[in-house]
Order: sequence, then C-alpha cells, then structure tokens
Amino acid sequence: MAELSRPPNQKEIDAGHYFNASCHGTNGTVHVGPRDTGKPYSPIMKALMGTVSQLGVPIQHDLNCGDPHGVSMFPNDVNTDQIRSDAAREWLLPNYKRPNLKVLVGQRVGKVLLDNTGTTPIAMGVQFGTNRAVNFEVYAKQEVLIA
Repeated sequence: MAELSRPPNQKEIDAGHYFNASCHGTNGTVHVGPRDTGKPYSPIMKALMGTVSQLGVPIQHDLNCGDPHGVSMFPNDVNTDQIRSDAAREWLLPNYKRPNLKVLVGQRVGKVLLDNTGTTPIAMGVQFGTNRAVNFEVYAKQEVLIA
C-alpha cells in the first residue's frame, strides 16, 4: 500500500475513530490518519453513528477493510503536523527530476496491455493518447503505474 498510516490516539478513538492495522500500509509515502484541529471533537459524528445504527445501518470500524456499507469516521490524508499529504507532495515532487521518470498530462489510457501467458494476467504496458486517432503503446520493465 502507498500509505503511511497513523493509528488514532485515545482521544480520537473516544471521538469515534476506529483503526484496523491489517487494512493499512505502514511503509508508504502518503500520510493517513485522523484530523486533529486541536479543538475537542464534536459529539455529532458519534451521535450520528449511534442513531443510524439503531436504524439498522452497520457501524464499520474501518471502511478500508473492504466493506464500505455503513457509517464510520474516515481518516484524512494529513501528516502529524496536519498538513495535507498527497501523491504529488509526497512522491512526485521529491522524484520528478529522476531521469527514468516521465510524467505525461492530458493523456487518456485506452487500455492496459496484459501478459496472459501465466495463470494470472500481469500488466506489462499501456496504450494511451490524446485522442482516438493517435495512440501510443509503452511497455514497462518493472511495473505499470497509472494515476
């Protein structure tokens, strides 16, 4: 996973934040965790979760664990200083001068090119372009990343 998760502290757990470590990454670059404004958490979200639970809506302790049906507090993409964390800030900016990195904007992927020779298809490249008339195919040596 590309995230660097930060589990909630006791104050955040008391406010309704839940966390299942098995559903989060710990060695990525995008920081993820509860938002902390320095003010007491509003009781509204916890009250909402209790109310909809009485109506049959399940409380999901961690929406990142694969079942999005229900209500939960969702972690934010912020670091410990509460500064927004995203792929551009945490990965692209530190790496954009690398000679083996090319960033193309305004392109649309037509299809992911797959190697179907094994038991599981493996992405080996992409077909892309700016319109239907002009397309390019590129093949990866290591991995295919589409953003």
